[in-house]
Amino acid sequence: MHNIKRTKRRACHLFSCLLLILTANITTPGIYAADQPAFEALPDWSGTWSRRGGTVFDSGTWTVNGVPTHPSQPGAGVSALGARAHPPYNAEWEAIYQEHLDLRDAGLFPDPLTRCISHGFPRIFNALAPVEFVVRPEQTWILAEHTRATMRIYTDGTEHPPPEARWHNFYGHSVGHWEGEPSAGNQTLVFSTVSLKSWRDGDSVLDRSGLVLSDQAQASTRIRRTEENGEELLLVEMTLEDPVSLTAPWVVEKRFYKDAPGTIIFDYECNEYNRAIVDEEGRSLILDEEGRVLEY
Repeated sequence: MHNIKRTKRRACHLFSCLLLILTANITTPGIYAADQPAFEALPDWSGTWSRRGGTVFDSGTWTVNGVPTHPSQPGAGVSALGARAHPPYNAEWEAIYQEHLDLRDAGLFPDPLTRCISHGFPRIFNALAPVEFVVRPEQTWILAEHTRATMRIYTDGTEHPPPEARWHNFYGHSVGHWEGEPSAGNQTLVFSTVSLKSWRDGDSVLDRSGLVLSDQAQASTRIRRTEENGEELLLVEMTLEDPVSLTAPWVVEKRFYKDAPGTIIFDYECNEYNRAIVDEEGRSLILDEEGRVLEY
């Protein structure tokens, strides 16, 4: 019995040492950087923020049957026949997008959100429901109500892992810093994102028209608080680059408007009451509370 106990203690000790070794190996440099900003110097992005309009990812290049339009116009939504964006795709990836558009027009494009799969980046900036921005000296978190999505941006001096150590996933790995003077109230969060899985596994898109990128995509993003037409908003400016799918940088802007005081994010459990379905004909649909198909 004593031998068994000693063996168990020895095994537990070895396991603890192994955990310490593994933890040390995956820790990225800069976590305790001394030059991260003071908490009181950070901008106030508290409350909840919402996009307006439909779920078109790139409204700047949106057309319907070749005619430039805006997603807010009737009949110009992401599910409209003949509606599409115009990213700088190469011929191969333009053909992939066209296949997705044909499926969309037939009501058959399999949006991963239908299966309660999280948005991923950059689609988190195209979320249907409100989001929160939790700003801390060492990290900024983007919390989306829909699918309980969370994205972390390290601002503590952390560096991206070397290419051979990167794990490609839905949100990738983001590191950044703050620009601008705190006294002026115009700080900009600037960050880069790598290690995205994107369309590699067929389960991460940018919107329901079927926009996709490869797992070699990277992004540079700038977020700042500003005002337009008397309204407060967070302006998100993304520059997407992908040597596999794009022939040039793809620049997209998103705007998040400050919600009314007291607005909160609800607990959204997609699988518990999922009204996003795939019907017997293979169509990807969203239903209202009465079971009617929603157009969005």
